[in-house]
Amino acid sequence: MKTNFHPMRKCIGCLTMQPKEQMIRIVKSPDKEFFWDQTQKSAGRGAYICNNKACIEKALMTKGLERSFKCRIPSDFLESITEDLNR
Repeated sequence: MKTNFHPMRKCIGCLTMQPKEQMIRIVKSPDKEFFWDQTQKSAGRGAYICNNKACIEKALMTKGLERSFKCRIPSDFLESITEDLNR
């Protein structure tokens, strides 16, 4: 009998492994633009965060995004993340 395969990814906030489908993907495109990847298939470097407010806040506080992308994150993108958290 065939078992279902679920790819696992590590959250950059809480550092736990979870199924890819349950996480949010943030992408740095080849044009060096940052955005939320709804399809989880966009081209570019990706980082995964759990879909909860605590993990996103922890990733921002510990600079997990900057570490995973190896560059500074634009302040306007960080502001859009915090605005989405407040909704």
